[in-house]
Amino acid sequence: MSVNLLDFNISVGRKKPRTIPGMPNQSTCPFCDVQNLTGILATEGNIILLKNKYNVMVPSDQLVLIETDQCESDIPDYTPEHM
Repeated sequence: MSVNLLDFNISVGRKKPRTIPGMPNQSTCPFCDVQNLTGILATEGNIILLKNKYNVMVPSDQLVLIETDQCESDIPDYTPEHM
């Protein structure tokens, strides 16, 4: 018996902005433009939880966690207090 619990809507994924350096039609990082973010569920300092604008998994409610306002940083760069 085959059960499919999750479907991928790739047509939604095609609408996502391209933000990886070197990709054609590159746009700026959408997460850096905090003033224009939509679907914000919670904030704590510079950490933001929001609904994913491009839900590719159906049915689901995908969320995005913006961990910091430093676009080029990563977990090793975070202070212990931030973690």
